[in-house]
Amino acid sequence: MPRPLQTIFKFVFFLAIGLFFVWLSIKDFDARQRAEILSYIASANYWLIVPISVLLVISNVLRAARWRLLIRPLHYHPRLFNVFAAVMIGYLTNLAIPRAGEISRCGVLARYEKIPVDKLIGTMIAERAVDVLTLVVLLLFSVIIQLDIVGDFFFHQFLRRQGTAAGKPYHLWVLVAAVILLAAGVWVMIRYFSHLRVYRKIRIAVIRIGRGFRTVLHMRGNIWFFVYTLLMWAVYLLMVKIGFYGLVETQQLGAKAALAVLTFGSVGMLMPTQGGIGPYQLIVEKILTLFSVPVKISVAMSWLLWIAQMGLYLVIGFIVLLILPIINPTRHDSAKV
Repeated sequence: MPRPLQTIFKFVFFLAIGLFFVWLSIKDFDARQRAEILSYIASANYWLIVPISVLLVISNVLRAARWRLLIRPLHYHPRLFNVFAAVMIGYLTNLAIPRAGEISRCGVLARYEKIPVDKLIGTMIAERAVDVLTLVVLLLFSVIIQLDIVGDFFFHQFLRRQGTAAGKPYHLWVLVAAVILLAAGVWVMIRYFSHLRVYRKIRIAVIRIGRGFRTVLHMRGNIWFFVYTLLMWAVYLLMVKIGFYGLVETQQLGAKAALAVLTFGSVGMLMPTQGGIGPYQLIVEKILTLFSVPVKISVAMSWLLWIAQMGLYLVIGFIVLLILPIINPTRHDSAKV
């Protein structure tokens, strides 16, 4: 199949998956209820897009600065703006073809900074390894500190346990059981399915994550890498908290609700759809209803948070795409030492 047709097929296929999840999130509403949801979205406080856009830029400048730390041991010193632009163009690409943005941002930076793409891919894998581990830690932290609320979502949605009142001690036992079952599942996969292709792919992914994390641990100045990581996630959390002020009905939600939406919503963003469309809305809707937010408001807020993020990535991505050739009229070698 020609490459252009492959690209079109991937776009349509992943979009279809996303739209299916969108349908799942709204299929139980009638026409009147859908109109109400649209009215909530239309009446939101869109002035909040100003501070959110500032925070989004700050978070990605932090991400760019963090990526530069991984590139410097290769004896290249790319300009911060070029790294930031590459990151934003990567997000822009993901809005078309999920996960393609990781490679495209490496290609953009290689073009304007004359850094071999294979070396940049290695640093990108290391960076993503830390992001995955950070998300897992935050996800577990979010569940543990509010087992009576988020724990219900985690256990009911993924373990399908129903009928027990929230806040009972069974949560802790189910958490322990889940860890034991996960460990047992890993052992069974290693013991009986190590010859399968899917096992080899999972094993390679785990090895890459481990190598990436070791790279960061042994990197000079790694303390700044972790400082940038913590600041970046703190900014993400603040963005969600500010987003809650978009609707009167969600203004009372606190930091715990914002952390739950951030962590579980990030899982939705990782799904293979354009910008996480569909899975993100479905997950955020379920999370917000656990915090006593009416379902229609939850759906509206899930869309507002997604539109704000993806809209800004789209706009800023196109802006830096236009500015890059102007700032870099000639492609030059980065300073090497």
